[in-house]
Amino acid sequence: MNRTQIAHEVSLTLGDFPDSFDMEGILDDLSEAGVTDSVDDIDSDTYWEIVRRHDTGAQAEEKAEKAHADYLKAEAAYKTATVNRQVAFAQAIDAMGRGGNAILSRQIGLAAPTVKSIADRGREFLAAEFTAWLTTQGNLTLNGEHCEISVVEDTTGGTEPVPATPLPTAIGSDDSDAQDAAEVALLAAGWTTAGEWQQTDHGYSIKVSRTA
Repeated sequence: MNRTQIAHEVSLTLGDFPDSFDMEGILDDLSEAGVTDSVDDIDSDTYWEIVRRHDTGAQAEEKAEKAHADYLKAEAAYKTATVNRQVAFAQAIDAMGRGGNAILSRQIGLAAPTVKSIADRGREFLAAEFTAWLTTQGNLTLNGEHCEISVVEDTTGGTEPVPATPLPTAIGSDDSDAQDAAEVALLAAGWTTAGEWQQTDHGYSIKVSRTA
């Protein structure tokens, strides 16, 4: 097998990004497939299957996309857990009454000022107003394929306890399906909707509040 000649032929088929392919791997597989003089020695389907197998650029891109998706899920879970703790601390201390802060501090092993700070933020969340934003346009979502839901505090520069989170509903699905999926996701994250969905430029919005 003339590897130099075959490599040249292969490079001509790889478009504008030949460096994103493992050329040596392609040549090894072509040799095993019986290629000796030209890539025309094997059928097109077999050839392109070998090429795809060694598309390291596409593989790396896929890995990066998955890592980013995993990061978004972890970020959403962290923010949800943070809010849940803040609210739970506030509710626990208020339910225990006088001395509740010191009691909870001893129980969980955090300094009393830290416990108070967490609980105070929880009370702020319980008193604040929030809006859930449902994005149904693919060009405005982070993932481009699925609708997304987020929750933002109704103040200038308000916090975002639930960042843009992909829903199982694909872009282009029925709006009511997207709304149903959003309500399920919101409930799972500790939020309940109030009123009706209102249409916006990017999808829909609805008032939400923390569940007890």
